[in-house]
Amino acid sequence: MLRLMNEKDEIKVVDDQRGSPTWAFDLASVILTLIKTVDSGKNVPFGIYHFTNEGNITWFEFAKEIYRQGRELALIKKECAVKPCTSAEYPAKVKRPAFSVLDKSKIKTALGIDIPSWDASLKGFLKTCAR
Repeated sequence: MLRLMNEKDEIKVVDDQRGSPTWAFDLASVILTLIKTVDSGKNVPFGIYHFTNEGNITWFEFAKEIYRQGRELALIKKECAVKPCTSAEYPAKVKRPAFSVLDKSKIKTALGIDIPSWDASLKGFLKTCAR
């Protein structure tokens, strides 16, 4: 998004799909916590665990927030209009669900963790880009 926003005068982003953006750093951190918890001998129930950052947002709203924070941190140097579009208007090769938010209650209970919100993690990520 940062590259596109620095190159284009306008981008269109899907506004009818909701998800939970996830910072890879947060995902890696929770995997490390899981490994350390198992290595410490604590019983962690077997199964599938879902992880994403907390909250949900449309991809259009997410792009607008990337733009806002990116401009604030001088990662985006020019004006770029972020406009909404529907999934039908966006030329995607695959069809995506309108609501793809995962239930994280199992991992929160098993590991006793608090999961950062997507916007706090976006801020952390963009600050690493600004260094």
